[in-house]
Amino acid sequence: MSYLRFALLLATPVVLSGCNDLMVAQLHHQKIIQVTYQSDPPGAMVSDSNRPWGRTPVTLRYTVSAASVVGGRCIPIMPITVRWPSGATAGFHQVCVRFGPHQIELDGQLLAQRPANAPGLEQDVQFAAAYEKAQAQIQAAAQMAAAAENAANLQALATLNAESAVGAAPTPSRSVQCASRTVGQGQYAHTETDCN
Repeated sequence: MSYLRFALLLATPVVLSGCNDLMVAQLHHQKIIQVTYQSDPPGAMVSDSNRPWGRTPVTLRYTVSAASVVGGRCIPIMPITVRWPSGATAGFHQVCVRFGPHQIELDGQLLAQRPANAPGLEQDVQFAAAYEKAQAQIQAAAQMAAAAENAANLQALATLNAESAVGAAPTPSRSVQCASRTVGQGQYAHTETDCN
């Protein structure tokens, strides 16, 4: 085996470890499916058998083989449970997709409808209203913080521009007077300089 082939074999895992999900998926003939789970009423908890993912809307990404999505098939996924505060649940066990000829990633949405016959509808509706209000307040606070940060950055930039336009204040020049003298004779002679 040549040195070049050996070096390429050693480098392959390092190169692949630095790739993002999409690049790795393309190398392995896979597709990334991005699905946003919604609920009606909103604010239901989304989880799978391993962990909770958060309250709706929640976006999850799935990596599937490219062959499994040819012709728009339904792809089995880890079962997803959507649970409202009252305990009512809905779930998903597969995602149905249709891919175009050049589409690499699907951005899809699935809506979980609360079962009509489940008790506690009023509780879930009240929670949804409070949850949406809290989310709106969080988003407004984040927007205000971002606007304040942008304003501070613009002010700092304006200050820097103003300082550079005026130019730095010139350093006052100082007069220096020096005197040199030779000390010693012959091979031991050297020059000393005094400045003030």
